[in-house]
Amino acid sequence: MSATMAAEAAKALGDLTTEDPVFEERVSAAIAGTELDLVVALSPENFQYLSGVWMPMARGYLDRHNLALWPREGAPAVIVGVDWEVAVREQSRLSDVRTYDEAGAMPPAVIAESLAEAIADRGCERGRIGIEGLRLPWVFHQRLVKLLPDAAFEPCDELFRELRRVKSAVEVEILGTLAFQTDVAVRRALERGHEGMSERHLAAVISEEIMAVGASAVPSVLLGSGERAAGLGAPSDKPMRAGDVVRIDLNSLWRGYYCDLGRMATVGTPDPQIQRDYEAHVAFKQAILERMAPGVLCSEVYDYYLTEAERRDLDLFRYPYIGLGHSIGVNNDEFPKLNRGHDVALEDNMVMNVEPDTIGAGGEVHHVEDMVLVRESGVDVITWSRDWSVPTLPRLGEPVA
Repeated sequence: MSATMAAEAAKALGDLTTEDPVFEERVSAAIAGTELDLVVALSPENFQYLSGVWMPMARGYLDRHNLALWPREGAPAVIVGVDWEVAVREQSRLSDVRTYDEAGAMPPAVIAESLAEAIADRGCERGRIGIEGLRLPWVFHQRLVKLLPDAAFEPCDELFRELRRVKSAVEVEILGTLAFQTDVAVRRALERGHEGMSERHLAAVISEEIMAVGASAVPSVLLGSGERAAGLGAPSDKPMRAGDVVRIDLNSLWRGYYCDLGRMATVGTPDPQIQRDYEAHVAFKQAILERMAPGVLCSEVYDYYLTEAERRDLDLFRYPYIGLGHSIGVNNDEFPKLNRGHDVALEDNMVMNVEPDTIGAGGEVHHVEDMVLVRESGVDVITWSRDWSVPTLPRLGEPVA
């Protein structure tokens, strides 16, 4: 991270703006580039993306959709449960807020009816309607087809992927500041750790410190020590003993945007082999970061990762879905991935997670995961509140300078 970016990121999360003056132009231009007459978002993350409303409870009500619809011509709108109207009106960038009232009806009945009515109001009842195919329940689709028999429903998942791939200036500020502050919090938590502390206790301290810097939530902390550093499990009641290596992988959240971060530590003096394996892992990841720049395909980064791992004689912990990384934003795991088959060029203002995990001689998974902002000159690591390319393992209970 550059000195300027670090200074900007050091501000408090509460100081950030979420106003994006060119958002509507960007979405309208994307729809104009298709043959669709109207686009519907019904997943929590794409509803948030179009409406600007983060509803933390929405992921717990996946059958009770919040909807955002955006026509090629005319005003966009949101449709939400009547009990969520006040919160949505307060946050929404879209002024047309409609509600539905189930009154005991089972989804998607009244929800689908409300959507069909809004589509008809915009003169699109015989149009081509883009809707999230990966998130559209079969019963919801069947109800819409019955209500709008002359409309043609088509999947538009790729449209949302393209919209979310390159971040706006506002999104870059939110993600960068959250990432920086999360790293600050993790460093403080490591300094509070000690021998004999349980994995669960350290995970709780990490969550506490992240919330203290102003994050909205800590959805996940994966943590394992000693022999449990070989997997991806949740923290246990196992006490951390002298010589244990500690593997941490976590998510933090602010206003619906995610940070995804991985760090390593030891309890006391590490075994020399663990230290060597950590150094090799850090050097490997740094080499990959140096290959990332605008114009480089995500699949090319993946090919380099495989070639370089073989050259360095490294044993890889493989992630078949993400390869060695992924985009991030209103969802923790977005497209594109740094994986084979993702022939998407890196672009200025893309934010990517990089996690080329390696397996140490003792079976432990080395995991130093960072978020990077793609710039014309390469990438800036936005999860660094200190230089994590320094190949010395932090020790619990000691300053992480």
